[in-house]
Amino acid sequence: MLTDRHQQRILEGLRQAFGGEATLEVTPGNAGDQTPIAWEAREKARRQQQAEQFIEQDPLVKAIVERFEGRVVKDSIRPLENSAG
Repeated sequence: MLTDRHQQRILEGLRQAFGGEATLEVTPGNAGDQTPIAWEAREKARRQQQAEQFIEQDPLVKAIVERFEGRVVKDSIRPLENSAG
């Protein structure tokens, strides 16, 4: 993800912030599970778990399930798209 263009923009920002002759040296490393994609996967799993807990604990859902002798299909539960919770 760190292209030459990105490095140049970072360097320009450093020069603006600190003046003149700042330099930038990038040393690639192993990000492990700290990548944007890994963070997104963890966040998606966390939001899914919250949605499932909400449905399981919601009194209205419980009442409907009891009243109609139904069940909640866990695979049908989806978190709201713009839920920041």
